[in-house]
Amino acid sequence: MGYKNNDRCLDKVDEDEPIFVLRAQDRLAINTIEWWLRGALDHLDDERFTEVRECIARFEQWQEAHPSRVKWPD
Repeated sequence: MGYKNNDRCLDKVDEDEPIFVLRAQDRLAINTIEWWLRGALDHLDDERFTEVRECIARFEQWQEAHPSRVKWPD
């Protein structure tokens, strides 16, 4: 998980590669990440699993701190 200006993962994206971004403001983001985690579970090492769980926790914390900014996707 990264933030707007410090996500090294985006440096790996090819110019012609489509991407899909989830934001903490998206009411469906947490469920989507949890769904992804269940599907990837057998292929993740402990470090990556922990990173994804921490990402979910940060999304939850952000949503709790900013309830008026959480919305359904456009």
